[in-house]
Amino acid sequence: MDESTVPTNEPRPKATRAQEKKISRDELERMTSQLIRTLHKRSTSIRFKPSGHDSPRLKYARACIGAIMAYGGLLKDSELEALEKRIAELEKTRLRE
Repeated sequence: MDESTVPTNEPRPKATRAQEKKISRDELERMTSQLIRTLHKRSTSIRFKPSGHDSPRLKYARACIGAIMAYGGLLKDSELEALEKRIAELEKTRLRE
């Protein structure tokens, strides 16, 4: 084995700032609204004519909706957890008084 393939105990590089950034609820709503508008505009146009691009586009739209739903659930759970912590802290403060 040469030195480039030998595992090391050095720490892995940290993720970049862009990789760590989470999508906010506002961004998620904006993305969802854009997807809905695009699908609505396409399906309600006066001259709707199916094209070869519709099938892949709908597959990506379904995948996007699934991801939005999953991420929305995770976001909701994390916000509820933060609220529970805040309530617990407020209750502790109130009991001390």
